[in-house]
Parts: sequence; structure tokens; C-alpha cells
Amino acid sequence: MAKDDRSEALIAESLIGDEAEKFVKSELGQTILGMAGQEIEALHLEFETVCPSDYVKIGEMQEKIRKHRQFNSWLVELIEKGHQALEVWKHEQKN
Repeated sequence: MAKDDRSEALIAESLIGDEAEKFVKSELGQTILGMAGQEIEALHLEFETVCPSDYVKIGEMQEKIRKHRQFNSWLVELIEKGHQALEVWKHEQKN
């Protein structure tokens, strides 16, 4: 990858991370993450009453929890990669 292309890619990744961070801090982001957290809590409570032999229901509940957690993980990953990309870009600009 040419230096200009690499710089553009790093800047783009940094900007995406910045947008993800803004989203997480925004009212909309906080609302959505809060809703996901509430859904996870509700599913954990439901686990207490689900029949242990109902493997299908348990599997469905586990999948819902996984999806809600994955959404949060993606945002954290985008933010972290954006910060890293910015640091790499800054370092490369010095050289």
C-alpha cells in the first residue's frame, strides 16, 4: 500500500472511530445501549424460570444476549481501532 493510501486509510479508520465514540456518548447511543442492557437483564431473569429441558428456548435466549452484547463490542472495537489508527498516523507523520 502506498504511503498516501495508507494515510487515507488510517484517517478514515480514525474518523469512523470518532463517529462511533460520538454515537456512544450521544443521547441516541445511550438510549440504544440502555435498551440493549435492559433486554439482557430481562433475559437473565427469564432464565430463572425457563424449563431446563427447553433447549430451543434457552438457545434462542442465549442468541439474543449474544447479539445485544456484540453490538456494544463492535462500537468499542471501532473506537479502539480509531484511536490506534490516529496514533499510527501521528507516528508516521513524524517520520
